[in-house]
Amino acid sequence: MSRLPLQDDWSVQSLDAVLRAVKTDTAEGLSTQEASVRLAAYGRNELVPEASVPKWRRVLEQFQSPLIYLLLAAIVIAGVAWGAEGFAGWPIDALVIAAV
Repeated sequence: MSRLPLQDDWSVQSLDAVLRAVKTDTAEGLSTQEASVRLAAYGRNELVPEASVPKWRRVLEQFQSPLIYLLLAAIVIAGVAWGAEGFAGWPIDALVIAAV
């Protein structure tokens, strides 16, 4: 069985045009035989769920941005500057950048 003949946007067609295209009516619907033929030709009328992405991969994808690389480099530079100052106190700059 080939594709149904109506190629345009179904939502803008008149009800009569859609019913003629799918060869049915509102009173009786499809016959059991026609429903079986269409089921065999087109498969079940259900959506295929998208493959779920693991949470760890979604977390890693957050780090694939030039802005994130810039912030990571700033953390390293702030940490090196903190170390150059003798590791006195808290590395506030690096902590604030990491929080961002």
